[in-house]
Amino acid sequence: MTLIMFMFMITFIISSISTTTIIITIVLLILTFIVIIIIVITIGIVIVFIITTITITNTILTIIIVIITTTPPSPLPSPSPSGSVANDGPKRMPDTGRSPPSLLHASGLVARAADCCPVRPVQSAPFRVGHGYSSCEMWQDFRSMISFFLGALLCCLLTRHDKEKAWKTMVEDPSNKAQ
Repeated sequence: MTLIMFMFMITFIISSISTTTIIITIVLLILTFIVIIIIVITIGIVIVFIITTITITNTILTIIIVIITTTPPSPLPSPSPSGSVANDGPKRMPDTGRSPPSLLHASGLVARAADCCPVRPVQSAPFRVGHGYSSCEMWQDFRSMISFFLGALLCCLLTRHDKEKAWKTMVEDPSNKAQ
């Protein structure tokens, strides 16, 4: 009985809707779909433009950093035998054939790595609470360890010449020698 009443109501509703109303509804649905597609395409173009701008800016900044760090530093004036600073004109630093490692090199490398190696979320292991050690957490810990070791290695490489210079200065300093 209820099914018959339901079918009767649906038949009454369909028969009361005119053909013009159905056509207008279909046209509005199609126009809405087209507007949604245009919005999605526009958002995609804007995102591509932003990513391209960031990449170009990153490349330009990396080139500027390399140019800045490869210019030789200005030499420090050397003391004359009388104890005053000699002003015999500009003195040239000895050319070792390579630029000194610096923090700017490292920041350029980090910026380039961040641009070229984006992190993608792991979709196979959702974040769960209280279900043990998931593969996503394991991957995060592995990335943290690799980041730590790369940072320590980079720190050692960038400061090794400073330690050698400090040791040579301490050994060659006349105030450290016994008189």
